[in-house]
Amino acid sequence: MNIQAPINAVRWIPLAELKISPLNTRAEPPDAEIDQLTESLRVSGLLANLIGLETETGVEIVAGGRRLRALNKLTDDDVIDPIPVLVTDDPATAQAWAGAETHARVDHHPADEIRAYAAMAKLGRTPEDIARTFAKPVRHVRGRLALAALPALALMALRENKISIDMAKVLTQSLDDTARLERVLQAVLKDELRGWQITNALRDGRIEATDRRAVFVGLDTYRAEGGALTENLFDDETLLHDAELLDKLFRHKLDLAVETVAANCNWAFVTPVYDQAHVDLRQTEGMERIYRVPVELPEADQDEWARLEELEEDGALDEEGHVKLKTLRDRAEGDYEHEDIETAGVWAYVDTNGKLQISGAFRPKSRKQKSNSDDDSVETTTTSQPPVAQAAVEDLHRIQTLAMQTALVDKPELLLDLLAYQIEAQLSQWSSLLSVTLSDQTIIPEKHDTADSALNLDKRLTETSNASAKPSPADMAADFAAFRAKGKKHRNTVLAKHLARTVQRPQHSTASLGALLADDLSIDIRKMWTPDAAIYFSRCSQPHLVDHFVELTGFEHDDERVQAFEKQAKGGKVKDLHDLLHDLSVREAMGMSRADNARIDAWLPPVMRSA
Repeated sequence: MNIQAPINAVRWIPLAELKISPLNTRAEPPDAEIDQLTESLRVSGLLANLIGLETETGVEIVAGGRRLRALNKLTDDDVIDPIPVLVTDDPATAQAWAGAETHARVDHHPADEIRAYAAMAKLGRTPEDIARTFAKPVRHVRGRLALAALPALALMALRENKISIDMAKVLTQSLDDTARLERVLQAVLKDELRGWQITNALRDGRIEATDRRAVFVGLDTYRAEGGALTENLFDDETLLHDAELLDKLFRHKLDLAVETVAANCNWAFVTPVYDQAHVDLRQTEGMERIYRVPVELPEADQDEWARLEELEEDGALDEEGHVKLKTLRDRAEGDYEHEDIETAGVWAYVDTNGKLQISGAFRPKSRKQKSNSDDDSVETTTTSQPPVAQAAVEDLHRIQTLAMQTALVDKPELLLDLLAYQIEAQLSQWSSLLSVTLSDQTIIPEKHDTADSALNLDKRLTETSNASAKPSPADMAADFAAFRAKGKKHRNTVLAKHLARTVQRPQHSTASLGALLADDLSIDIRKMWTPDAAIYFSRCSQPHLVDHFVELTGFEHDDERVQAFEKQAKGGKVKDLHDLLHDLSVREAMGMSRADNARIDAWLPPVMRSA
């Protein structure tokens, strides 16, 4: 009996005649997967034969069902027809071929994908082109291309399966710092670092963009001030490199917010909280909370309130309704009493979401003290106030600025060196000591022109330019030549006068530079101003005045002279302190020694000592 041999040959068969065999056991692939394969066929063509079984009704595809589905989705311009099919009429052989193809099909190693995609990218192919060629999602291709930026050592470790693809993704956090990346990689290969330790080692103090400070400042501001950052493609994570810069920007913006709040209200104090996202007992210790005085709304408003709350509970309240409801609640909550506002304050902080919050209000707890009346049994309740009014603090800061400007006005070479360094180092406005705008700034205390206050002002710092002296465009060349002819000394004098006028009070971000110059210049504020009633003492709280009296005189707190001072009204305290600093006869009457006088002659308010 003759048995016909199976037909084992590649045949070109019209696409319309091919169908999926029941022996093709692969699950129905998702449409997106077929779409990707269709794009790959359109770009690269059919790179492997289909496998078919010859049946009575025609050739059925037992391996290559995904490709057949994709071929049927090609457009008329891209259609591939006929189709090369390896055909057999033996079902067992067909099944064996299909199994062999399935098991022989090995996905590309990630490292091989990275190299292949990178090579195509160097030839100008876009991620979209590469995705169509390999039938992969565009996001997948972009991820592999991002990994292509890793150093050769990392890619080799990936190819040798010494690190995982996930670990390689983590390493991209330090693409800008190859030395650190390679140190961490070596530690990983030696099994010295694992899991979260790798991430921590790569970050090395870098800050997530979700940090409250970063959100509050904003990445655009951080970038504009020269801050570097790394964006992680895989986790949508951004890391900020310069923690010091971020902190400076954060503090500056919070300080500005505090100034705005203080300017728009009458609180006795508005205090920033820098280092935490809340106000705790440390800030409110020894203080008592004050509350708003509730207001009873008209009946119509109460009915509207009830209606809106009902909608809110049902989840049917729109944005406009939420605004109306909040307005009604705020109105009902009322406001603080005027007397409370004058003795209380609030704290400004940034919450975990990077939003500015105002917490309060609190005031120092009331304390009992003896009345000045003849009846010692009568007690009155007093409320402690902030040691120094904010306006006084601002004036003291202006005096400090003025003192530094006065010291610098005769130092043209130092100013030029400072200006050159500031420009060369590209210091931000937060880090600069010179404002270099040549615009006037308020440096004269608002209380300086009163009868008991005087400043030894250098006229060069207060005189204004003669606008009428500005040359016309036609005369500018000659005027400039005449200016140059006056020589270097004249130039330096002009520069020193104007540059000194741009000096601003050192903030926390410039403290080191300001302190350096202060030491170099040997600034003596007392040569130009002596603490007085108008600018300072009249704007201090009474307990603070008592503390100043004790410090200046050297008397003990239980000294009868201190007790007598404490019993005075505030006006008497202010006058006594003013006279103590300005009238030698007062000191003589009090028996001040030479050492006491030296201490008094050098004394400055605490806020000026700490700046």
